[in-house]
Order: sequence, then C-alpha cells, then structure tokens
Amino acid sequence: MEKIIIVLLLTLLLFGCVESKGETNQEVKQEQKICRDMCGDGVCQEIVCLGEGCPCAETKETCPKDCGN
Repeated sequence: MEKIIIVLLLTLLLFGCVESKGETNQEVKQEQKICRDMCGDGVCQEIVCLGEGCPCAETKETCPKDCGN
C-alpha cells in the first residue's frame, strides 16, 4: 500500500511540474536561451533533440506559421 501511495505522489509531482503556459517560442527562447527558434522556416519542428542549440519544439500554439494547418 505504501508503494502505491509513493508512486501516485511521484506521478502527481512529475505531471504537476510539466504545465503548458501557452508561451510562444520567442518567450521560451528568451527565458532559457538553449534552443534555436526556427519558427517561420516553413517546417513544423514537432520532434527535436534536447541538446543545447537544437531547434525549439513547435506546435500549432507556439508556431502557427509552420504548424498551423
């Protein structure tokens, strides 16, 4: 029973920390300065690497120019 409670608490903690605030790529770039903002290049960068200098992940919300339709 204790293991179930611990797993549930860890799950809530992990998912509670990952929250989309509706930020644009530009806002994320200014805060983190880790990923490259490629919004507007004509390619929807949905799956990206997570290293420094990789493109920022794009969605319909963060880059409607590339991922709009």
